[in-house]
Amino acid sequence: MISENLKNCTDEEIINIINNIMTQEEKVTTTELKKLLAEASSRKLEKKYINVIADKIKSEIEKKDEPSSPKRKTSNVKESKEKVKKPSFDDLYNKEETDEEDDEDEKYPILSFLISLYKIFAWIFLVGSIGTVVVTAGFLYKFSVFQICLIMFGSLIAGIILLIFFYSCSEKLQWKIDVEKHLRKIK
Repeated sequence: MISENLKNCTDEEIINIINNIMTQEEKVTTTELKKLLAEASSRKLEKKYINVIADKIKSEIEKKDEPSSPKRKTSNVKESKEKVKKPSFDDLYNKEETDEEDDEDEKYPILSFLISLYKIFAWIFLVGSIGTVVVTAGFLYKFSVFQICLIMFGSLIAGIILLIFFYSCSEKLQWKIDVEKHLRKIK
């Protein structure tokens, strides 16, 4: 049983737990396997470890689905199970990247455009603020040193703030598209 708090374990300890599960030295419940899968995924361990846990969860769920003592004839149940094919773990998570990207562009083309536009705006504002600093430096004879420094630092800070704002907007849109894509995979 996994009685330890998994957040306090190192990656090596988690890998050892997974290896013990693989060799069936350690008996675990489905709930513990789910927690282990969540922890392994959040730590971005190698895919083989995540696949082992997912396969173990799948086999545990299939064991629970099988009737231990059938009370009546189950030929109709078997026929219906054959008709409805459940997608496997590999079907859900091992699709080619190009299919996913094409799907994303086809599903939300305007959001993809906005992501690119926000990133372009972010860099334009940064370059514009640097340009303002350069132009302001050319007017040294017209303004006082304090005014020039104020304009230079103000434009640089404004450019950096706008860069962060527009870039974060584009990342937020990308995050929403990714969440929707992953939810679509799960269904």
